[in-house]
Amino acid sequence: MRFNKKYLLLAITFIFYVLLSVLIEPDLLYNYDFLIPWYAALYITRGVPLYEQPEFKIINGESIAFPYHLPIYIYFLASLIWVFGESFIAGKISLVIFVFCDAILIEQLIHKKLSEEVKEKKVWKYFSLIILLNPLIIIYTFTGQFDSLPILFFLVSYYFFDKIEGETNYKTVLYSFLSGLSLGVGFLTKIIPVLLAPVIFLVLIFKKKYVETAVFTVTFLGFSGGMLTYLFIVYPFIKYLGIGWQIERGANSMSVYYYLFDLNFNLNVILIGVGMFALTAFFIFELYKKKKLDLFMFSGIYVLSFFLLYRIFYPHYLLWVIPYLSIIVTKYIEKKQFRNMILLFSVIFIEVIAIILWYLEFFGLYQLPFWALLTISFFNMGCLIYYLYLFFMFREES
Repeated sequence: MRFNKKYLLLAITFIFYVLLSVLIEPDLLYNYDFLIPWYAALYITRGVPLYEQPEFKIINGESIAFPYHLPIYIYFLASLIWVFGESFIAGKISLVIFVFCDAILIEQLIHKKLSEEVKEKKVWKYFSLIILLNPLIIIYTFTGQFDSLPILFFLVSYYFFDKIEGETNYKTVLYSFLSGLSLGVGFLTKIIPVLLAPVIFLVLIFKKKYVETAVFTVTFLGFSGGMLTYLFIVYPFIKYLGIGWQIERGANSMSVYYYLFDLNFNLNVILIGVGMFALTAFFIFELYKKKKLDLFMFSGIYVLSFFLLYRIFYPHYLLWVIPYLSIIVTKYIEKKQFRNMILLFSVIFIEVIAIILWYLEFFGLYQLPFWALLTISFFNMGCLIYYLYLFFMFREES
């Protein structure tokens, strides 16, 4: 029996991820987005419902505002604590599993977009491994960023949506249900997955798949909207502890909106609303012209446009951009456009340097002057605008 070298390398990489995740003891400064949900989950296992927990709690000697996350990930951690006890290990390993699932799904998505000639080259068979060796993904996984879970729901939702084309009626209905369910769960993990909803909804409508549209919409809105409605009714103060805190917070981030002027909540809602409405109108126009669009890439346009319009941008949001940049790199290689690929890598390198400099200030390692932080935020926005430009250039299937 011949052993597949790829699976051996994936197994070694998995062990590396696990060791890196569990051997480094979580610290509140560097593992904030892991420890806060974990402690909330711990309260749940002790009989205190998530949104009845104290507004402030002491962790590692510091008073922390809580809770502010949507419920799915925290209750998932609570289930791990019930089964495996109060050790961090199960929670950290689960993040490793999520990011590996993300990488495998991205690889499958890329394979579908490659020509048969290019697909035969060995490098594409190892693409999930290449993604997992990305330093940003390694760092954000072992520090406990949980975006890999909502990204997984996002990718699974698109995966089922993509399978609707060419299937029989009962299967298309099933895939619509699974796509809507996955997106609803993803939304209740982190708000960003909802940006896939207009893409799926509008495409199904334009393809006259009305039953599938209804099933997807009812499932998505019924699950996510129903849960949110329940939370608002039972815990009316959730707008201050949960979603509201996340939207209205004024913490510094890599955003010119923070450093250049104070963009308050109401103005930001207007900006996002106008921007996303204009993007949706353009998408409808593209569908109306019956172009052969790369719908996954169009979902990336929605995600990146939101990041550009939202007044808060943190470096780990780049995890949402990596799947799309991976596809663009494969197309550059497929078409042998190496100059364009070098330019893209150069922009990514500039952004990584900007992130490192910003983190020096964020973690209090070095005090940067205001003009330097403003410059960093402008560099970051310039990089995001360049990515968005590329997404528009690759919005049609080749």
